[in-house]
Amino acid sequence: VIQNNQDKIYNVGILLLIIALMGLIAGAVNTILAAKIAQGVSADIREKTFRKIQSFSYSNVEAFNAGNLVVRMTNDINQIQNLVMMLFQVLFRLPILFIGAFIMAVQTLPDLWWVIVLMVILIGLIMALVMSQMGPRFGKFQK
Repeated sequence: VIQNNQDKIYNVGILLLIIALMGLIAGAVNTILAAKIAQGVSADIREKTFRKIQSFSYSNVEAFNAGNLVVRMTNDINQIQNLVMMLFQVLFRLPILFIGAFIMAVQTLPDLWWVIVLMVILIGLIMALVMSQMGPRFGKFQK
């Protein structure tokens, strides 16, 4: 390290610490928001499931074991809650990561920006095709 560059090193180091702190705060906020959304979704599902069970006739209630219903309801809704939380954690971060990666790629290889745009469009089209095929198949699977 050249003596004349000490100030530059300190400034870049401080900048890196600030960016790391901002990332830490953003990650915490991301997790909190995802948890609130997942908890809200699971609370709504629990309420609707409970109301549906309340609408069962007495013969239907006797056909199901109450303990079995509670265990299934709790386990299934917890699985949905975990899925929603993980999904939103990724969805909140994805746009920021994509924009940052695009900026860095364009700075690194400015002549090839069009390849990145082309690949994003291609991946989007492939995803749309796969999703359009999954819908009817999922419906058949549910029957």
